[in-house]
Amino acid sequence: EMSSRMVNDRHHSAGIFSIRHSADTIEYTADEFMERNSDQMTHDLVNLGCQCSNTIIKEQFSKVDKLSLAVSGARKSTKDTVLSKFRSELNKFIAAIDKTQTHYICCIRPNGESKPLAVGQKETLMQLRAIGAVAATKLNKESYPQNMSTCDFLKRYGFLYFEDIKDIDRMDPSAVKEGAEYVLHQLLPKENINGVEVFPWSIGETKIFFQVRR
Repeated sequence: EMSSRMVNDRHHSAGIFSIRHSADTIEYTADEFMERNSDQMTHDLVNLGCQCSNTIIKEQFSKVDKLSLAVSGARKSTKDTVLSKFRSELNKFIAAIDKTQTHYICCIRPNGESKPLAVGQKETLMQLRAIGAVAATKLNKESYPQNMSTCDFLKRYGFLYFEDIKDIDRMDPSAVKEGAEYVLHQLLPKENINGVEVFPWSIGETKIFFQVRR
């Protein structure tokens, strides 16, 4: 019985089929499937199998080793397989990432018609939920997503309550923390959240963590 995810389209030519994925329907081709997926096992893995103490496993890997030697010359003239292309592109991608500072950008498809200035709320929300963006936003609201060092905070806002504050970088860390905490109490007093009075911030030895204001 054919799976419900398979698309039965009479317009498909021989070797063409489609599968319904969670995001969209993808079309595939079976042409040259064996050629594109004929990657051999790595040489190290074959050598390890040939040294196995289990005679059955050792015998099977010995056959694989002989077959790999027989086709290794022929494979040099054939086109790259899917796995070899993927491995090559992945190595290039990792090499590029190692040279940069990583930032992650997630692209959302706003509508299924590829029209500009049109946003399908249902489609967009489904994608945001699928990548965990909705859950991450809810978690951020309950945690402390923003932070600042006590030193930077006192430099920026300390003048509001201290007239003679200077050379903060040379001050004792405990004094910096005490000064930052005093300013925090004045600027960000307690808030009533679900009937409980809490501060929208938390201070450590050298950093201050802020909650999202409700």
